[in-house]
Amino acid sequence: MLRALKVAFTITALLAVSGAQAAPVTGSCAPTKIRFVASDDIFQIDSTNFANAREGTVKFTQGGTRASCVIVSVSAQPVAFGSGVLTVRVMLDSTQLGLPAEVSFSDGNDVTNQVRSFDFIFPDVAPGAHTVRLQAKTSDPAQFTDLNRHNIIVQYAP
Repeated sequence: MLRALKVAFTITALLAVSGAQAAPVTGSCAPTKIRFVASDDIFQIDSTNFANAREGTVKFTQGGTRASCVIVSVSAQPVAFGSGVLTVRVMLDSTQLGLPAEVSFSDGNDVTNQVRSFDFIFPDVAPGAHTVRLQAKTSDPAQFTDLNRHNIIVQYAP
């Protein structure tokens, strides 16, 4: 019996150390204005560090008298050959990461969980002028990865 308790305690401890999922961020808002960029640019990525995507910037002015959310939708026609994985993130004013922090984009030849479009949330954006930038990186600079055609749609408070 004591041995069974030790095993159960060890398993519980290992599960706790492996890290629990972060609590979700929840909220509500009603962004009604939209700005966007629709790009036909071929943007090859050969860096393992995040870099600004060409034609990947949207400027907007958050309205209102208090902070509200901003929703950034990104879709692309990416390609990643071999073991290359294309990872994207969205930055607000070069300082704040959208939620989630980063997402692996797919060309359909998935080796891991990947997407072709994703919505990034900024739950608390103050009124005023802001800039959203799409950034990308590759897991393997020796493999061809390309963001290719992409759309960025920013929904914000009027």
